[in-house]
Amino acid sequence: MAGNELSGYYVFQNGIRAHFESRPVLPRGQHTSSRWFGFEVYGTEGILSVRNSPAGELYVYPHGMWLPDDAEIKWERMWIDRWERCPDPMHANNQMIVNELIAAIESDRDVVTAASGEDARAALEMAVAIPESQRLGTRVAFPLANRQNPYNRWRTEKS
Repeated sequence: MAGNELSGYYVFQNGIRAHFESRPVLPRGQHTSSRWFGFEVYGTEGILSVRNSPAGELYVYPHGMWLPDDAEIKWERMWIDRWERCPDPMHANNQMIVNELIAAIESDRDVVTAASGEDARAALEMAVAIPESQRLGTRVAFPLANRQNPYNRWRTEKS
């Protein structure tokens, strides 16, 4: 297990599939736009692309499959006033998370308008599942049976 790229494929119980990849986009030392950070949601009637969240841009492709050589179908930039008017979107996003956490503590309720601790744990487990699957040479199921760092396990198994 070595390199600087990571790719994973997930299938959820409800049949929804997800693909994740992470890789450098420019040679080391060169800076890139944070527009490279984002995600796409593919539906039967179109594709949404959110770039540079939370200070982002939203694009819509009005077809369920992107065809690179189809000049007739174009991505459309959607303007979200709240995103465009905010002078410091990262600060505003962090402030919203903090306010939600405080409200949840004071009201003795779950976090509902921001990612919860359970959401964070699930996201971390999805990230850890990729090297764990590589280590085992097979698919892995959630919750992960191995709760240890797969990189450390890989290293000790190869020693």
